[in-house]
Amino acid sequence: MSMTPHLLHIITQKRLTPPTKQRPNKPKTDYNPMNKIIALIIACTFCIASSYAVEPRLVQQFEFEGRTGVTMPLGGYHGGNNEASMTFGLELRYNTKGLHWDCGAFLQFDAVVRHFDMTDHPGGYWSQTNRTLAYGITGDYNFRQGYKVNPFVGIGIGGGSIDQVGSSNCHTVSAKNAFVFMPRAGVELFHHIRLTAHCMIVRRGFHTAALTIGVVIGGRPKNKE
Repeated sequence: MSMTPHLLHIITQKRLTPPTKQRPNKPKTDYNPMNKIIALIIACTFCIASSYAVEPRLVQQFEFEGRTGVTMPLGGYHGGNNEASMTFGLELRYNTKGLHWDCGAFLQFDAVVRHFDMTDHPGGYWSQTNRTLAYGITGDYNFRQGYKVNPFVGIGIGGGSIDQVGSSNCHTVSAKNAFVFMPRAGVELFHHIRLTAHCMIVRRGFHTAALTIGVVIGGRPKNKE
């Protein structure tokens, strides 16, 4: 039985043309609205506070802060589902005389929690916590230094010790240390209460966005309002 040239051409083309594969649409599990909230808080604080900057008042040169708050993972990691966790921090600051600036040293612990769906694992999933113990120096610009309402923006830079805890299936990294960059913005109220939004940029899987409340000792104005 002989084939016509046209039919032979069609059969040959079908055999030589590889089938096209469609990528499966994976559901987005790492969406995190807190990332946008943190960015919005920092941007709004800077824009509003810059409009109300006033001449700074003389304040006590040293102040100490202890703070705690809630964190959310910043970005995705191996398709895990982001969950809220905790942050704790300590900071000692020096207020420059007659200026808007302060500088200091910080110690900050941020945790990143994610859970991964696994049908063959007890409970159907397993959790992993990526932890960063960061330390370094800070610098802030205070728009109303010495006043009862004092918005500020600043950064922290330094290093961090990182590790991971979870089940035996956790996605591990070989690094034990990392560079830390921490932009932040917030407001100090009545010289003693400090509300801060910060982002801790460490390495993939360890980035955090956080909201904290702190208690400040020292740094009060030398002259009463």
